[in-house]
Amino acid sequence: MPSIALPQMRQYLSRSIASLNLNKLRGTLAEVDFRDHLSSIGFAGRVSPGGWIARRKGENVFAHSTVAIFPEIVDPAQDYGPNRILPNPSQGLHTICATLHQSGIASFYSAATITAGDDPFVGMTWQAIELGVPMQGQYQSLAQALTPLQFANRERRYNHLRYHTDTSLIPDGAVPEEFSKEHLRVSFSTAYMAELSDIDGIFWGRWNTYPIEIKEKTPAPSRDMGLFFGLDVGPFVKLAFYAAKRGNLHSL
Repeated sequence: MPSIALPQMRQYLSRSIASLNLNKLRGTLAEVDFRDHLSSIGFAGRVSPGGWIARRKGENVFAHSTVAIFPEIVDPAQDYGPNRILPNPSQGLHTICATLHQSGIASFYSAATITAGDDPFVGMTWQAIELGVPMQGQYQSLAQALTPLQFANRERRYNHLRYHTDTSLIPDGAVPEEFSKEHLRVSFSTAYMAELSDIDGIFWGRWNTYPIEIKEKTPAPSRDMGLFFGLDVGPFVKLAFYAAKRGNLHSL
């Protein structure tokens, strides 16, 4: 059965994640926990999985093409052979992606295919389908799906799997989601040049759509200030980008 076991997922994460300090680990777990909480109170169909938003880079073309990509969460107990029936994305994700489409952000759901045993480094690829548009799309390779968006090809090989990070602290229950997100990121970045930011989740409310930025921090010590919390500017830039694109994206 073409599948990927948890040890292989964890090994992949150890190679793709540059470092895993306690703040990053807690933030990662908080993302999973928050979406699980929304599901537990009846909003499973109103929140997206984690994913990525990519914007074109370069003079005169920055953000001219913007894409959101959401991965299928790979289950180590399932068969992902090339002959399987690819999943139907949820209606909630369709609705979320329709809002993004109105904002000029093309959105894709990506399903995994495994063709060479259980080695995620060489045997796993992604098939993508566009969501949030009126016409019914079809799955095609991620590269085919992204061709109209004219992302610059990466001309030189870049090793995105060059680290040796201890990932043993990631609980087994969180590994499949983090692996799926990381594998999709590496697959995209290996092929294209773009500015890539993570999507912790997008919540579809009754009146508005809320891109979610989730952080969990422990205080850092300072001789001048004592204990303090810090947050880099990147998340605020990302949320400001959402707000500038359309009035009904209310970041949370």
